[in-house]
Amino acid sequence: MTRELVINGIYRHFKNLYYCVEAVAKHSETEEDYVVYRKMYGDRGRWIREKQMFLSEVDREKHPEISQQYRFEYLRLQSERIFLRPWEDGDASRLFELASDPDVGFRAGWKPHESEEESLSIIQNVFRNDSTWAVVLKESGDVIGAMGYGPSCDCGLPAVGDEPTVGYWVGKPYWNQGYCTEALKLMLDFMREQGQFGSVVSGHFVDNPASGCVMEKCGFVATGEECLCPELYCGNNRPVRVLRLKL
Repeated sequence: MTRELVINGIYRHFKNLYYCVEAVAKHSETEEDYVVYRKMYGDRGRWIREKQMFLSEVDREKHPEISQQYRFEYLRLQSERIFLRPWEDGDASRLFELASDPDVGFRAGWKPHESEEESLSIIQNVFRNDSTWAVVLKESGDVIGAMGYGPSCDCGLPAVGDEPTVGYWVGKPYWNQGYCTEALKLMLDFMREQGQFGSVVSGHFVDNPASGCVMEKCGFVATGEECLCPELYCGNNRPVRVLRLKL
């Protein structure tokens, strides 16, 4: 089956590095196609590679330990502006930059981070699982927040059966720009494809209605319940409005 390149698509290299394909250019003499792609890390520099090699499979003789089929694989969890990827230890300084803002943690229900070391510990012990992602801007490669469901989001909401709890946040510079809604839709579509759950539950502090608007834009419906979640930061006396979505 012929693989087609997606311009402005994010691809994961088999060494777990991420790149954005910007264009396909032709060699002026041979007319051979070359892929122009930008790093989503470091200096965000641009590279070129023969299209045939870019789309080729991983050399199993050289890399028998790699499970990924192709050198560069298209990342499923992406939209026009953002993509979701696993958290990495190298994200600790950026996470601290965003999560040390007291306004962010207060609204999301977790204590503001006090050091880069604490942020690294959160990545390693809370975010490192198959259902929690960093939200990353395609344009810059910058992490802007988190999206997830399951253990990293559990907070005592009245779940039905095995339905997981959904949670998310973005840093203050990215509020009111639709990023949370965009990221949540990506994750929910992914969950529907996986077919593991019939519904999900979430909630927001009643003094943070903007988070509820994100959920409602993605199809969540209020259950009519409010509860206290003392497990959350400052959650002892702040009611949480409960919403549910059937997948």
